[in-house]
Amino acid sequence: MHLTAGNGRGGYYWGPYVSLPRVGLQYLDLSNNRSTVEFDARYFQSPSTNTNPYFDAPVFVILWDTDYKSVGTHAFYWRTYEWQHISFHPATYSPWYWGDPTINLSRITQIGFYGTDWAGTGDDYVDFKNLTISAVPEIDPAGVGSVVALITGGLALLERRRKRCA
Repeated sequence: MHLTAGNGRGGYYWGPYVSLPRVGLQYLDLSNNRSTVEFDARYFQSPSTNTNPYFDAPVFVILWDTDYKSVGTHAFYWRTYEWQHISFHPATYSPWYWGDPTINLSRITQIGFYGTDWAGTGDDYVDFKNLTISAVPEIDPAGVGSVVALITGGLALLERRRKRCA
């Protein structure tokens, strides 16, 4: 994504975004402490046209829930043109850089990126790849008990059938 006038040059850039409903998911539950958002990113800030290369804060992450509440991470930044692997746990990420503290992390519908290019003049860019969202579901103890009871009951029924057939 080139950071040109109106898209980052001298200010903020917004995007890209992943809308989960557009890829067939209503929402994801990221409220488990082990749920993870990770991606690879790199950015280029031209040493010949950017008066302050690699001293901007180029990569932030935004999460939105089903009620359009959002939160943003602090900046992830580094001082060289190379791919960086970034990973964080939304449920334990604290404090958020900005946003609504009542966001519902169990109903995330969109994930996006934004950043700054304060000293950019149009030659800078940012790349993203390998976005992975690992939503770890909570285990409902009542549900586990129901499954165990179903399996136990099924095994007892099979045992009785086996004895009758023998």
